[in-house]
Amino acid sequence: MLYKRFGARPLVFVGGIVSSLGFFTSSYVNNVYELYVTMGVVVGTGWGLAYNPALVAVGQNFDKKRHLAYGVVLAGTGVGGFAFSPLFQYLISLYGWRKVLQIYAGMNLSHCAAALLLKSPQTTNISKNTRMSRTHLLEQERNSQSCKHGLPENNSVVSLTSLGQSQETEAEFLHPQQQRRRRSSSIKLPSSLKFRRRPRSSSIFMNLYTKERPRMFDISLLRHPPFLVLCACVVANEMSYFVAPTHMVPRALALQIPKTQASFLPSVLSITDLIGRLLSGLVSKVPGCTRAVQYAVFCMLWSASSLAIILGVTYPQMAALAGTYGLFNGLVRPLTTALVADVVGTERIESGLGLVMLCQGVGSVVGLPISGALYDMTDKYYPSFLFAGGAIFLSGVFLLCAVVIEDRGKHRNSEPLISQQK
Repeated sequence: MLYKRFGARPLVFVGGIVSSLGFFTSSYVNNVYELYVTMGVVVGTGWGLAYNPALVAVGQNFDKKRHLAYGVVLAGTGVGGFAFSPLFQYLISLYGWRKVLQIYAGMNLSHCAAALLLKSPQTTNISKNTRMSRTHLLEQERNSQSCKHGLPENNSVVSLTSLGQSQETEAEFLHPQQQRRRRSSSIKLPSSLKFRRRPRSSSIFMNLYTKERPRMFDISLLRHPPFLVLCACVVANEMSYFVAPTHMVPRALALQIPKTQASFLPSVLSITDLIGRLLSGLVSKVPGCTRAVQYAVFCMLWSASSLAIILGVTYPQMAALAGTYGLFNGLVRPLTTALVADVVGTERIESGLGLVMLCQGVGSVVGLPISGALYDMTDKYYPSFLFAGGAIFLSGVFLLCAVVIEDRGKHRNSEPLISQQK
């Protein structure tokens, strides 16, 4: 909604400031409950303001190679995870976590610099002070001999706005000095009229000459079956997204792997995640394989890699499995964003991405506590990885079933899951 109102540039700029303030205030908290507010709410709000509009801007500016563009843009996540994970561990050992959060606050201001480079959407604004002269005359045809007044019967209530918007008519402005011939007509007015005033910022004739203003939030997407299927896939997918990175290091420490090696596992995952995001855009043009099918296949492979993590008991094994997990994770992430544009179209990508991000948030909030509860109940990590792998597998199955149903229903003119791949 905010993207349609303000555009990407101001939202990303404000998001950078808000997230920086959240990190800076987090450096002064004294308990975890305060961190819930400063880190969870404030930083999360700032990142949400910056992340979603940036993705929308990419989708609207890239038409033919949108998937590749998303892969390159989202590859920054892998670079950040690889570089910052060991860097912040080193900085914490030198300065402590409070100083590191302040450093992170300064680094988040880079959002503001990046926002200035974003292309603003081209919009046509109508000045609020622009008013239509009452001397302008509207006429369907200059030499018309009759007209339909369309007034209601007696004792009825009339809304001027309804008169102005009831029909679309090709008309032209006729200035008084240009119209030499005058016609008059007499009509029987209702016995009583009640008028409803409209705000000054708009005119009852405005819709005759300008396009209808787009809705701030397209609620019709919630009645779009392909989009609902995609949202279900995203929720199931996101429930497992943070499980492996969160439990991988504690499990390695429990297996007596040195802390320095265990802390490097997220970096290995991030490296292969970066490679996967770049490859995701390159494999998007496989002949005869739609993005929906690619998403389903990659999710099943990602699920298998999550389940295989529990088999690793040495550092080389865990590093290899973490790399495999990151590779398939990277292949899936850009596909999710590209599928949104395929399903809803670029005209509604703002609302579509907003709802998908909401689904991702719901999955993240639900998934990690469930995995933690499984560990608390069993005192083992493998149930958490089984849960994560099962959720990813369901995500792929949901979309694959939708593709199969679509193929079977083509002869009945069913609505396609993926309207067009670009």
